Amino acid sequence: LSKLEYVELVEAVTGPYDIIAYLKAPDFSTLGKFILENIHTLDGIAETLTCNVIEFGK
Repeated sequence: LSKLEYVELVEAVTGPYDIIAYLKAPDFSTLGKFILENIHTLDGIAETLTCNVIEFGK
């Protein structure tokens, strides 16, 4: 997963999810297509939840 285009960071976490992956794509359309074609098709991926960043802070 970490070697795929647009993937900036992958973290193993506790709680309801196993992994959080941070992706950065040029636009939402590209991101959505990338997730459908490249992440949903990976072995072991049962489902994804996409949360878009709308504001950056420090």
